[in-house]
Amino acid sequence: MSVDKQYGRIVFTCDRCDDSFETPESDFFEALKRVKEEGWHVTRNDDDTEWLHICKDCVGEKMPHRRGL
Repeated sequence: MSVDKQYGRIVFTCDRCDDSFETPESDFFEALKRVKEEGWHVTRNDDDTEWLHICKDCVGEKMPHRRGL
């Protein structure tokens, strides 16, 4: 799982390198907006069964391009 709530804040963890980004948000959609503003990419995996959260450093690497949120 790459999204967690810690101490009332939503934390995203990169599914490629385990880097994390802690948002000050408790609302998921506000946190999602903030992480995307930081350059992270959110997409579905190849078999469309789960969401992937990719940090800005890993975005340039080859990754599946599926429906993004």
